[in-house]
Amino acid sequence: MSHKRFAYRHRRREGYLYVAVLFTSLLVATVVAAALSVSTSKLRRVNDSASRLGAIRLAESELHLQAARMQQSLGWRKSLQNNEFSSWRNLSSGRVRHRYNDVDGSLNDDPFDMVTLTVHAELNGAAIAVSAELTSRDSPTKPLRYNITTLSDLQISDSMHVATELPVQVGDDCNTSNVGYLITPQLEYSDLLTVGVSGDKDKHSVDTEVDDVLSRYLGVGTQINRNSIPQVSGDHVIQNVVLSATNNPYGTADPTGVYWIDGSNKDFIIRNCRIEATLVIRNGDTVQVTGAMVWNSIDPARASLITAKTINLESLQPMLSESSQGTNFNPTHTPHRNGVANATNNDLYPTTLGGVFYSEEDIVMTPMVNDERLHVVGALVATNVRISGRLSLTEVPELLIRPPLGFRDPVPMQFVHGSFRREVTP
Repeated sequence: MSHKRFAYRHRRREGYLYVAVLFTSLLVATVVAAALSVSTSKLRRVNDSASRLGAIRLAESELHLQAARMQQSLGWRKSLQNNEFSSWRNLSSGRVRHRYNDVDGSLNDDPFDMVTLTVHAELNGAAIAVSAELTSRDSPTKPLRYNITTLSDLQISDSMHVATELPVQVGDDCNTSNVGYLITPQLEYSDLLTVGVSGDKDKHSVDTEVDDVLSRYLGVGTQINRNSIPQVSGDHVIQNVVLSATNNPYGTADPTGVYWIDGSNKDFIIRNCRIEATLVIRNGDTVQVTGAMVWNSIDPARASLITAKTINLESLQPMLSESSQGTNFNPTHTPHRNGVANATNNDLYPTTLGGVFYSEEDIVMTPMVNDERLHVVGALVATNVRISGRLSLTEVPELLIRPPLGFRDPVPMQFVHGSFRREVTP
């Protein structure tokens, strides 16, 4: 009896041990499974995080790559429609695409418009989009790095000497009709050379292409009505006046110092004046600048005269005389060289032309009175430049720092500070 009871107890204890071992095994298995699940989830999160970081780096890299390509030409404005993505470009580490968005909805209407560049990148299932704004860097075009630029010929005649502080670039021939001489740091020319040159000479295919300068001044500045300008012998003549941002003898003064005139396909004469402004002659014919002139733009980094027709610098006189012209050229509204104005009429001012003088046709200079030397502080830009007088040209450093309208290179662009941002993934 006691032996049977002992055996029964022994079998019951064996059952308890089996249940305990089974429970422990299940507990261990559960813990291991949970640990494996946590580890797998953590690994997945790590991998997802790495993919997102990789996609961000890929997108940022592509953003800088496309921005660098934008510095080389304006072809990107024609390669895509505005605000439409390019095709995917497959890389070893993922794929990318990009788009440009012009502020006015058109990539091609104005090369100076600000653009938003967006890049969409995908890597291992992670998708990221980043964007940044780019704007024109206001870099100068090539003509501002030269004192004389011609799209075609430069001619120096009548044994005259022309001296320049900056180089000269000639799109075609550089020639002389009578032993002309050029003194320059460097002459770049494309074809024939018969002018004597003191300085380096570089013959190559000279690229003198310039922007459509005149169109840049459409809608800019204040109009001077041609009929408000007095006529002399049938020609409208600006003479014996001070024209500036604070004084317009023919109407309302323009605070930017930019004025334009519709020339009505007629000749135009400017003589015996002091001008501190930019003058744009539209639809005119030959513009004659004669007499004594003190002409500078309101800012050294500005153009002074812009026209589609020939500019004749004809028979200029060396001194602008207040008494001879009966005009005070140093009035209170426009003191000379921002100095001290006066009310007298006995001052003299040396003839000087400053800024950029631009013609879509020719710039022609005849000798100054008494064979004096004309001093130009700036640049001459034209299809042809013909010089038969003594001429010196010096540089204006501000033109390279703040180039005027029509002389800004639209290709170099720069990121707008603070514009980099993440975008909603397309």
